[in-house]
Amino acid sequence: MSIRKMGIPNFILRIPGVLLLVILTSFISCKKSQPATTPVQPSVTPPAVSMITPDTGWFQRTIEIYGSGFNPITSMDTVYFNGTPTVATSATPYKLEVSVPLSAATGHGIVPESVTVHANGLVSKSISFTYEIAEIVTTLAGSYGDGSLGSADGTGTSARFNEPRGIAIDAARNVYVAENGSNLIRKITPAGAVTTLAGSGVKGSADSTGTSASFNDPYALAVDASGTIYVADEGNNLIRKVSPAGVVTTLAGSGNAAFANGVGKSASFSMPLGIAVDASGNVYVSDAGNAQIRKITPAGVVTTFFSRVNAPIGIAVDASGNVYVGNAYGIIEKITPSGVRSVISTSFDHPYGLAVDAAGNIYVCDGNTNLIRRITPGGSVYLVAGGGSTPIQSQINNPTMGAYATFGGPGGVAIDANGIIYVADTFDFMIRKIFVQ
Repeated sequence: MSIRKMGIPNFILRIPGVLLLVILTSFISCKKSQPATTPVQPSVTPPAVSMITPDTGWFQRTIEIYGSGFNPITSMDTVYFNGTPTVATSATPYKLEVSVPLSAATGHGIVPESVTVHANGLVSKSISFTYEIAEIVTTLAGSYGDGSLGSADGTGTSARFNEPRGIAIDAARNVYVAENGSNLIRKITPAGAVTTLAGSGVKGSADSTGTSASFNDPYALAVDASGTIYVADEGNNLIRKVSPAGVVTTLAGSGNAAFANGVGKSASFSMPLGIAVDASGNVYVSDAGNAQIRKITPAGVVTTFFSRVNAPIGIAVDASGNVYVGNAYGIIEKITPSGVRSVISTSFDHPYGLAVDAAGNIYVCDGNTNLIRRITPGGSVYLVAGGGSTPIQSQINNPTMGAYATFGGPGGVAIDANGIIYVADTFDFMIRKIFVQ
């Protein structure tokens, strides 16, 4: 190429050779270093949601989201249910599959929830989805095993129980467990830390403090407003008291399997299997061997509250002083403070544990059918949890919807002020927790 074809001005050509060479070199270098034009990046279309099917559902239900602009790499698509994220389980540019996450609701099936898709760094417009309420089962403490593993203090699933049967909860949401298989009374904090409150682990009837005390097949528990724990010590035919500090005393009972009203140790029981306490501190006992419901005042005076109750097991008392009793024949009865008796339901099989919430709903551990069921104040019976097919091992660390959960001979049930249900899952050796979500 000639110098003139390079576009060099005429006045530069008249400059002496060496200097001209320097100028030409700089000129050519400047032309080469001029920045190239920045290419236009193609625009990315935000994801768009056109349809959700089904548009109602509960925790763990799989739903399909149709639209456009999704990323076919599942990890790049996050779906938010009212701010709670979950990653797609399968994805194409036009369809996502996701599982409804826990805590995805604000309206609990009444107010539609907002669902958005985040893909390729962009967010879709929201679309409505209605979250349906469901009972969710979790493990508070304990791990699946058998009685040969014995007991162990620890937190959550690192703790062990040996046939936990009775259960009660105090105002601070500490859970207490009558561990029938190891003759212990255990305590679980709201954070799941398990300790032994009382009992040596060896069968006996010694009143003392902590592990110096002893029990014989403790079967059921109740807690009063001050945090005192009452124990139906079935193998000893005694009603015991345990202070929050672990001091064990005998409230009533001679230790003989007999019937006698009286004060403190002058009274007798036979196979006390259930226990409840009212707002005034009166204790009610399912005295199964005597086919009676007994009442014990705070001073230890024992009387017969109601007689001729066939094989009573689970017992509970509501805020009005009505006593509810479940017997071995599957019947749930109500006894008013004035002694009026009525049948509420006959559709159970060994209701080992009963609890009543503030609204008057009765929760029942239906032991032989492995179900937790609720009786409304109107007498309707509903399933809360149990009867499912989810393997128990997979439920230990994973929340499970109530209808899919399983239990092994649940022996006790309690409910706190927030409506959370606690279950002594006797032959799964765990303490389970059920809440509505």
